[in-house]
Amino acid sequence: MKKLDISFTKKDNLVDITDIVKAYVAESRLKNGMLCLYAPDTTVGLTMIDVDNKKAEYDFMHRWGHIMPRYDGMQWTGPATSGLKASAVGKTLQVMVAGGEMLLGLHQGVVAIDFEGPSERALFAEVYGDMLEEGETAQAPAMFTDYVAMLRQNEIDEEEDDPEEFLDNIRIQLKDKVQAVVGISAKYALEGKLENNEDKIEIGNFKELEQVVRSLVLPTETNLK
Repeated sequence: MKKLDISFTKKDNLVDITDIVKAYVAESRLKNGMLCLYAPDTTVGLTMIDVDNKKAEYDFMHRWGHIMPRYDGMQWTGPATSGLKASAVGKTLQVMVAGGEMLLGLHQGVVAIDFEGPSERALFAEVYGDMLEEGETAQAPAMFTDYVAMLRQNEIDEEEDDPEEFLDNIRIQLKDKVQAVVGISAKYALEGKLENNEDKIEIGNFKELEQVVRSLVLPTETNLK
């Protein structure tokens, strides 16, 4: 058994613990079996969600807040509400392990939620099953990895079939990359002016920005038509 220390930094906090539990599975050398997690605190729950979705925490907490609100009108629903939410989410979680790898679906990850917080909590983990031999490396079964690959391809196909979603993804990528490039370009432009350095001024003329736009849009321009 292992104690996993988790920090919750705010009230109603969802924390992605996928990497923590993956590290424990690797450390335990479990080959085929089950990973079991337990949250002993009354306000903490465990579940699995789409951890790649940046809105996942907000959506998850918003829905639970709608189902079990802290206030009913002006009336506080009481301290039991946090415990009820945690109980409904679940106090234990099991994840199948095969070939030394946790079998997680596309975008799927393990999360812990404290419906109170901020707090320092502990989870307890245990593995059951047979272990990897000395020198044996972890390798998930092909039937599972093939299935996840199929889901990923289906997701790509669906995005390409939906022009609005496709454009939204392009906008998100552009926003993140452009912000980074603009900051770097401005830095070089300022340094170039101060140092009278033509090379830095040239870098600061936003040619990198043009390359970012081209790399994102041009390879997929047929999808925009």
